[in-house]
Amino acid sequence: MLIQSIAFYCFYQQMQTSLTLFALTNVDGTFRILGHRIVTFSAAQFQALDPLFIILLSSPMARIYNVLSRRNRDVSLPTKFAIGFGFVVVAFFIWWGGTHLAGGNLTSAWFMAGGYLALAMAEVLIGGLGLAVVAKYAPASLNGIMVGAYYLTVGAGMYLGSEIASKASSTAMSQAAQSQHYENLFGILCLCALALALLTLFLARKLNRMEKRISGKNVSNTEILSIR
Repeated sequence: MLIQSIAFYCFYQQMQTSLTLFALTNVDGTFRILGHRIVTFSAAQFQALDPLFIILLSSPMARIYNVLSRRNRDVSLPTKFAIGFGFVVVAFFIWWGGTHLAGGNLTSAWFMAGGYLALAMAEVLIGGLGLAVVAKYAPASLNGIMVGAYYLTVGAGMYLGSEIASKASSTAMSQAAQSQHYENLFGILCLCALALALLTLFLARKLNRMEKRISGKNVSNTEILSIR
């Protein structure tokens, strides 16, 4: 699951790198409804969407978790990771689709916002639960080491993501060429995220079965609920 965290932050890092460069050169930053201008964002201001969406999504998600827990239908942490990768797929599909529909012209700001919303949801499901994974699965004697390992995965994922962005930079290209370049980049990242989503879903099923076997042998249902 820590390796899954590294993979997620490779995609997450594209917000600060590839997507900012994309917004700078290939995005119409004006949000319009029925042709009427609502607000205009600069490339840097799109970065504010991620924390804004996280603030808006965190409280409803926490309430959903509480409701599911009270009904004894809470989704396991490995499954939440897999669902999170599904939202990564959705995010890059939105950016790919917006660039494709633009046909070499500027991509609509609404596609940018939609992708940021999906990736923020993925961050709530994966990034926000990383320490919960450590708390639940790591022995008490290894908690400190595993917390440090988790933060190392964040750093490693950010570094690898920046390497991907640097190799995929599109300097010295025309706007049409840049648009095609980013369309290809988002398409490749979408397919990679889809492969990882399927892999994490497969691993989630394995981990869930392992957890049930271990929980059934070592702790009662009351103790499991108290841990959750």
